[in-house]
Amino acid sequence: MISIRHIEIKHFKCIKELSWFPNTGVNCLIGPGDSGKSTLLEAIDLVLGARKSYNFTDADFFQLDTRTPIQILITIGDLPDELKQLRYGNFLRAFDRQNCEIIDEPASGLENVLTLKLEVDDQLEGGVKLYSERASKNDIEKGLSWKQREIISPIKLSNFSSYHFSLGARSILNNVFNEDLNIKPILNDIMRKARKYFDDEPKQELEPFLKELETISNGVGVNIANIKALIDVKNMSISNSYITLHNGDNTPLSQLGNGSSRLLIAAIQKHLDASSIILSDEIEYGLEPYRIMRIMHELGAKNKDAKQQIFMTTHSPYVIRELQYDQLNVVRKIKPDGKSLSHKVYACSDFKGEQIDLGQATLRVCAEAFLSKKIIVCEGKSEIGLIRGMDLHYQSKNNESLYSHGAYYADGGGDPQIFHRAKIFNSLGYETAIFKDSDKENSLGNDHNIRIFEWGHGYATEDAIFQCCPDSLIPKLINLAIEIKGKQHVESKINSENDISYNLDNLLAAGSFSDEIRVCLGKLSKKCGWYKTIDIYEKLCDELIAPNLSDFKPVFKDSLTKLIEWMHINHKDSVKEKVGVLDEC
Repeated sequence: MISIRHIEIKHFKCIKELSWFPNTGVNCLIGPGDSGKSTLLEAIDLVLGARKSYNFTDADFFQLDTRTPIQILITIGDLPDELKQLRYGNFLRAFDRQNCEIIDEPASGLENVLTLKLEVDDQLEGGVKLYSERASKNDIEKGLSWKQREIISPIKLSNFSSYHFSLGARSILNNVFNEDLNIKPILNDIMRKARKYFDDEPKQELEPFLKELETISNGVGVNIANIKALIDVKNMSISNSYITLHNGDNTPLSQLGNGSSRLLIAAIQKHLDASSIILSDEIEYGLEPYRIMRIMHELGAKNKDAKQQIFMTTHSPYVIRELQYDQLNVVRKIKPDGKSLSHKVYACSDFKGEQIDLGQATLRVCAEAFLSKKIIVCEGKSEIGLIRGMDLHYQSKNNESLYSHGAYYADGGGDPQIFHRAKIFNSLGYETAIFKDSDKENSLGNDHNIRIFEWGHGYATEDAIFQCCPDSLIPKLINLAIEIKGKQHVESKINSENDISYNLDNLLAAGSFSDEIRVCLGKLSKKCGWYKTIDIYEKLCDELIAPNLSDFKPVFKDSLTKLIEWMHINHKDSVKEKVGVLDEC
């Protein structure tokens, strides 16, 4: 079945230039808002869709610049025999799969492909033609017949797909029913019966008017006798599109909800093999998580040898978790820096071997992070809780959420997993940082553009908190441990520490604490897991750390402040001014 081998887009909507070699099977596009995902799907549909016309406007041109024409080139492979015939010889090209290269002449050992090109000029006129460099030089033009365009036309799963539940020309059911059932005689018989029924029915309400009309016509010399009101055969028509599917209570299936319609159409097309290419923008729309699993299965997300090629976009972590890692593609706007490309598609299928396994594990655990712009890979629950707590406190002071600038956290899973996951995100074009404690060495290396935020001095997070916090916070930290673990547990652990000369009551009443006691309390809290959940660290940071951050020692305060600055980078407001709000709380 036909598959897309290469997509090239120039000067179309938000895309100045893009080049992409998609995979067979599922291609799921993710990326920040307005990154061009939907535009890419629309470009495919414009070139391959079976439509006779499209109304272009100036808004379809990149930055409304009509001086440069829109160009969309789609190269298709797995050609049926009818598209390999001699009459297409001037347009047949070759695809080198290993090197991801389109060669203008067919070549031995390489796949024969055809390129279709849509070009729209400043007169807003354009059409889809076959393209090759040699044909273009010789001014040879050729298009595909309507029948052939129907063969390559993709199916769209959208909010306006109810026409698939009829036998109309665009429906996925149309070809099946046309082959297996000659329905035209039935429709003709219906029209004749309808005409006869209307003709035979008495029309008493029309009689006075008909008699008056007869008198008028005779009065002007147009002799008409016995005028009747009948259905005009020429204006009476009925097509396959009038036949629609209904459920048991005669309700049209076209009235199904958006999610149910998408799911059913996906299942039908899988069963019928109605088209080899499927397009769906925001595949999760209208579907609960359990039905997302179903539609992803129907579209072949778990099938390594999928016959159909799927192009979808998503903003749902539930969809991402159902994907194989090599089915994910990240669409990004890239800075000009002298190059013509304005967009780049980072394909996870470029990863090989062990990287695929690491990527798959990251996909399952950190699905939400893949939907962000910037990612903070946290070593564990402690660091995640700190970020969440800072965000809660930040919002309580009427500031924007730390996440409002597109930053989000990912669970690094400890050492060394944290470094593997950071490298994965970084290789997909994400701005990536690591937030970790300092009780283990950094194994990242110097060949990655990844920021590392840590406490230094070999501190674990618990060490950093107890050794850097003001004296007034230590009793509150101990009371929080009592609230979580119980007084008996905390007291017994403190009493068992030979390096702590104070008992629990002494510690709670003390006004100052030596470095030795701070060290012991930090190690004890870590060893006993007093705060080792995300929720607890979130509360600890929101209620204790953030309101008193200005009183912490620079080792702790500076690391956390720089992390927040990184989350806000490129924002038009002063980052330091915003972070300073925390110091005042």
